[in-house]
Amino acid sequence: MKKVVLFCLLGLIFLVIGCGSASPSKIKLWQERVAEQNTRTLPEYAKFMDEKLGITCTMPRNFIDQKQLRQWRIHQNRDVTFVYTPVLRSKDKQCIILYPFYPVHTDRVGDTPCFSSRERKEIEELMKKDSTILKTPNWKVGIPRSIIYSEIRAALDIDYRAWIDPDKHITVLAGKEARNLFNADSVFIYDIPMDKPYEEKYVHCTGLAISKANRPVLYLKWFFTNKGKKKEKKYLDLIKKTIWYGDIPKK
Repeated sequence: MKKVVLFCLLGLIFLVIGCGSASPSKIKLWQERVAEQNTRTLPEYAKFMDEKLGITCTMPRNFIDQKQLRQWRIHQNRDVTFVYTPVLRSKDKQCIILYPFYPVHTDRVGDTPCFSSRERKEIEELMKKDSTILKTPNWKVGIPRSIIYSEIRAALDIDYRAWIDPDKHITVLAGKEARNLFNADSVFIYDIPMDKPYEEKYVHCTGLAISKANRPVLYLKWFFTNKGKKKEKKYLDLIKKTIWYGDIPKK
């Protein structure tokens, strides 16, 4: 069990962003093994998050636990794959929320692979800007922007070194607004273009990264039908305070 968890965690942290590949048969076998041993219901996930990480998770209104584990590849041409459990579906079936199998805790750009020295320098400058906004020392900013950029690059199927304009792609909520939502320091909301529908009818994807300095970062994925996308803000409002960072992380 520990080996499976470790393998999944490493897969999340390193994102498989072009640094390696696996055959379809191996990926399918891996999926089956992970799903069999690691699917979590929301109550199970909440217990783990509270006891190990000091993060409270509760069920959003009007959502149903699917009791599933899902592996999702952002673009079919790119080896960027993530693992999620639990999976929640709205009662009207217009929205799906995927919770990260395990939150990622990488505060430094150097913890993320496949970046040139110029890329690292540019991201460092943005992290310094975040530090000023959040009044947090640069090396203690729990916002690994590089992971968000990697997701967007993969979704657009562009070079992993291509510059991403944060003002164009990402909405940042910070300060009081982020604290009121999740007791977080900052929240990133960003569209992820889809090259193929999720479960055939979900054609829109939104990334939601919830961050607090010196704490793990939660990267959730939201999938919408065309009808659901028109009510995106309504669905996002339903998750308010259902994820809550405790002020003191548990040991």
